[in-house]
Amino acid sequence: VHVSTPEDASSSRYGQSLYSFLPHAYKHNFLNAWRLEAERLKRKGLPALHWRNELIWWYAISALFLLGFSLAFGWLGAIFFLGQSVMAFTLLEIVNY
Repeated sequence: VHVSTPEDASSSRYGQSLYSFLPHAYKHNFLNAWRLEAERLKRKGLPALHWRNELIWWYAISALFLLGFSLAFGWLGAIFFLGQSVMAFTLLEIVNY
């Protein structure tokens, strides 16, 4: 557990602005998720890039939603989906800030 420690990418440093916190949190949480999933798969004797990697499935589902919005609503649907996705993970990190 690294909550509110220097290793916690989701906790801002004292005096850190939101605009410097967000890119740091996005990058390090993304990398940490891949590291944790790779460790989980390694304990099962599987490589990180395996069909049982949950991150790959979640990204594939997101890509299918993007495709669905694009097919249903054209490029405006794709922009809407991408925009709401960015807003969702930004709001999540703002709560952590």
